[in-house]
Amino acid sequence: MVIPAINRGKIRLIATSAFIGAVMTAMVFAVAPAPGKILAAVLPGDINNDGRVDVTDLSILLSNFGHTTVPTSSYGGFGPGNWPGSTWRPFAATAAWNKPIPANPALLTSSAGYTSAQMAQWLSGRGPVDKILVNTGGSWDYSHPTYYAKTTDPLVTLRDTKYVGPNNNVTKIRMPAAAHARSSAAAGGDGHISIVQPDGKVCGAWQYAGVTAGIASGSAWGCSHVATGDGGDNFTTTAAWFDNLAGMIRAQEMAAGEINHALFAITNCTWGNAVAPARAGTTAVKCGSAQAAPPMGARIQLDPSYQLPSGLPAWKYPILRALQKYGAIIGDTGAYSRSISFGLMMESGQHYVASGEADQVGAFAEAARTQGHVAKGTNGTPYWAMDISTGIDWTRLRIVAPY
Repeated sequence: MVIPAINRGKIRLIATSAFIGAVMTAMVFAVAPAPGKILAAVLPGDINNDGRVDVTDLSILLSNFGHTTVPTSSYGGFGPGNWPGSTWRPFAATAAWNKPIPANPALLTSSAGYTSAQMAQWLSGRGPVDKILVNTGGSWDYSHPTYYAKTTDPLVTLRDTKYVGPNNNVTKIRMPAAAHARSSAAAGGDGHISIVQPDGKVCGAWQYAGVTAGIASGSAWGCSHVATGDGGDNFTTTAAWFDNLAGMIRAQEMAAGEINHALFAITNCTWGNAVAPARAGTTAVKCGSAQAAPPMGARIQLDPSYQLPSGLPAWKYPILRALQKYGAIIGDTGAYSRSISFGLMMESGQHYVASGEADQVGAFAEAARTQGHVAKGTNGTPYWAMDISTGIDWTRLRIVAPY
């Protein structure tokens, strides 16, 4: 009997421990790559190939008991021609990325030697927010593309090439054809990529090298879950151990004019410590001792009492409103200009292009150019520099304590 994987869903079980034990004992096959084929699991009972046998495998088995064909669905049915809509957001509602900042929040005034005076210095003295750069396929694309695998896509083994973590040579995922090549990742030096599995598990890496002989190589593979995860990975996909999907501004959100989550922020350097939701001990590039900077994981908020000026280009408002409601969380270092305080990221358009579609991110940036404050150029491929800074009083920024 073929036992296919399906989209993750809620299941209600009424069973005795003896029944569950009997069912788990019977789980000896993995997801089949095509109808009529049975593939022996590396670990008996590990239906979703995550390296363990647990209640997720049991749910898949019971939900599919008696099926004889393999569905071709991806998570949410997402993928080419049906990308996530404007209201979709990854991770649990309780994740730090999805919780609005409460009214009158406590502010982060000091952290591990980082004083309130230094905090004020960074907020007032580092200059404006960096331009949001869109450069699909170009060397300035340091953003994060996301692919959605189907149950019929081939299994590959994840391999770490630089920092060896818990997924190295253990975790297997389904890899869509569009994501097999190195060029499927963002073209900049970080080479980020994420693959969402049919059951909602998501694995991402940086410095992705592509798939060869069933091995998907990247500097550090980290995995989470797009529905139940908190936005953190189990390894260093980003400097703060955030999932690649965390905080990305998506083209669909911008077209709809609303972003309902926190934004991913980058800065040139950190104070050398971390606060939640960043993984403890993460720092990325540390600033010099005389340089003020926030910790990794700091949440930056544009004061919601600040009245946004009228007459700005329309594309700015959803970003600014998200900064007021959810803030931006520092997850990496490496902003484009050392004269700025922090930068924000739109998703990479590479997953659209690699899937044979038009680049929705570039198309939005080109449309925004007609509204103003967007410069266009080329560095082998077109790029758009979206000036979010002009027209805003950035002295109204503050850093909110974890809540």
